[in-house]
Amino acid sequence: MEERLTDEPEKLDDMDDPTADPNTMPEVEAEGEVDEDLVGLTPSRLKEELASREAEEEKRKREYEKLLAAARAKREKGDFEEAIGLYRQAMLTAEDDEAEIGLWAAYTREYTSAECFATAKTANLFARASAAVREEVLSRMGAQITALRDEAAEEAAPLRTEVEAGMSARREAFRENDAYWRVRFLIAAGCFVLLLIPVFVCGKLLYSRPDILMPVLLGVFGVLAFAAFLVAALVGHKYYVAHRFVTDNEKLSSTEQGRKLAVLEARLSAFTRALEGPTEDEEQDEDDAEAEGPEAEQETESEEGSEEVPEGKIEASSEEWEDPEA
Repeated sequence: MEERLTDEPEKLDDMDDPTADPNTMPEVEAEGEVDEDLVGLTPSRLKEELASREAEEEKRKREYEKLLAAARAKREKGDFEEAIGLYRQAMLTAEDDEAEIGLWAAYTREYTSAECFATAKTANLFARASAAVREEVLSRMGAQITALRDEAAEEAAPLRTEVEAGMSARREAFRENDAYWRVRFLIAAGCFVLLLIPVFVCGKLLYSRPDILMPVLLGVFGVLAFAAFLVAALVGHKYYVAHRFVTDNEKLSSTEQGRKLAVLEARLSAFTRALEGPTEDEEQDEDDAEAEGPEAEQETESEEGSEEVPEGKIEASSEEWEDPEA
């Protein structure tokens, strides 16, 4: 056992020996893990690669410190938007909590405003922050975020009751109107289809008789089919409008009060998301990404760009309710 321990330094010294065999393939291990990029390199090439990595690391650290200094300067001047951009660049340069804490200091305007957490995108970003960063920010902003969440919930509760009552009151009338025009559209469309049959028959038998009976019948049924088509198109439009009222009635965006409620619920959801942090599924995804390596982690972060909004809550609509019989 002692011989093995004393032999190891000799192997390392051989790597610096200029007379060492350049075709030797040493195995390079770091903390129990084999660096596949270094396996199989000759001693001289290995030294070059390690020196290159060290130089690159020093360059990255200098760039990181430069970005942090520039971001701090922007924060001191009150240019928080520029500071946010610089902190984001620093976070891409190195994984360090200092840049991320500075980012949220800029987002919150030096911890004076929690309005940045009112949007789902920012709330999701904060929810996925490291535990140390969340603890630091929430120790300063937790009370403000909670107050804004409670305010949104208090304002949304009576408005939600009012909006749901309005939807319920309109729902039955709109469904009856939808059924009324649906039946008439089916009748009109059926008449049009039935009138097309004699048109085709008369067209087929147009030259079967020497008299003008078939051309006359073809013209009569053709005119009737065209009239039925116009009626079916008109009734179909009425049915389309009536059906739109049924579907739009279920959307918050269809009324002014509903749009206001949608904004409040979006704020409430964002504040709650910021306070509660990542879900169990997201924590599991992060663990899986760390196990799979940095490439999988970057792919997971790229999928967070889209802002998720409950269906039917934020759709912009300038249409107000109209009389469905109009």
